[in-house]
Amino acid sequence: AIVVDITCGQILNEGNYPNDGYQTGIVVRLINSESLPIYSSSEEHLAALAVLKPHLQSAIAVDYVSPRYIISEE
Repeated sequence: AIVVDITCGQILNEGNYPNDGYQTGIVVRLINSESLPIYSSSEEHLAALAVLKPHLQSAIAVDYVSPRYIISEE
């Protein structure tokens, strides 16, 4: 599996930093950056987007590499 974990929660710093009114964040951790195109085009990801999008006024996605969380495939 390429997904290590998925978390979701309320943004706690609302009001302290400009966030355009976003209230909730979702973080999906993958095994490595090479997995991103596979995950982004997967049936599961696209199905989740189809369920979520009707409930969102707007959304922003940010992809980044964090060496702290790189998982060895060995």
